[in-house]
Amino acid sequence: MSIVHHVYFRRALLQSGFHIGAKIGQGTFSSVRLAKHINRRGKIKLLACKIVKLDRCSGEFREKFFPRELEIITSLQHPHLLHVHRVLQLDQCVFIFMQYASGGDLLQYINEHGPLKESAAKRWFWQLLIAIRFLHSKGIAHRDLKCDNILINGRHELLVGDFGFAKRCWDTLGQPVATDGELRPHNWSETFCGSVAYAAPEVIMAQPYDPMVADIWSLGVVLFVLLNCTTPFGEENLARLARLQMDRMYVYSDRLAKPLTTEARMAIDEMLEPYPQQRITLSQLRKLKWLRTK
Repeated sequence: MSIVHHVYFRRALLQSGFHIGAKIGQGTFSSVRLAKHINRRGKIKLLACKIVKLDRCSGEFREKFFPRELEIITSLQHPHLLHVHRVLQLDQCVFIFMQYASGGDLLQYINEHGPLKESAAKRWFWQLLIAIRFLHSKGIAHRDLKCDNILINGRHELLVGDFGFAKRCWDTLGQPVATDGELRPHNWSETFCGSVAYAAPEVIMAQPYDPMVADIWSLGVVLFVLLNCTTPFGEENLARLARLQMDRMYVYSDRLAKPLTTEARMAIDEMLEPYPQQRITLSQLRKLKWLRTK
């Protein structure tokens, strides 16, 4: 970015009350910086700002994924979804001002603190569950659920973020899917999305897949990481990974201070069901004994 453009952007943002600070993250087509907004009364709100330079993005991202992401993130409001404060576009730069999560992301937390006790994991997983249930009720599949994309706010609560691969699912009548417990008919996906370590076997094997059911597999991997401090399948070769997934070849850590309860293992096993038609639903998940007991 030239000095002239930098000054222009800075002045334009200041006119709207926004100040951009230090870089705190970097993505393929974007960077994230600290920011703050000062309203007319002088009240300061700390934010994060995702900056996307459209002229440096791939055509597919610019024309397909990014417009979809903007439409979705500006339409959602939930206590456990990262809230977008404002979106501004100046020339080829898009500034997405969003809620600042002072606790960092879940992967950083687990790497620093180690596996969670079941009581703590249960509390956080419940927050994820109701967030994804809300998304699905709006007809939206996340398609990139992983610990890196789950943030921790100042109240030590979880926020699902990064909707770069999120997609609206539509039923045969062209209406948004509204899930009141079970999934209604909707379009499937064929695009490989997200991280290999969190992707369901049907995604890994490049089959047409139900993105909402694939989200549930990813939730199972997240819970596994919370309780074991590692992903269930340490394999990057897709063919070998798919075989491990289909054969349920994952092992719970034997180095935990306290062995996992049978109920916790059953919850993970139900989500890491390799056959999507037999995988547990969100409605069934909420009724599991592990989540209903303190």
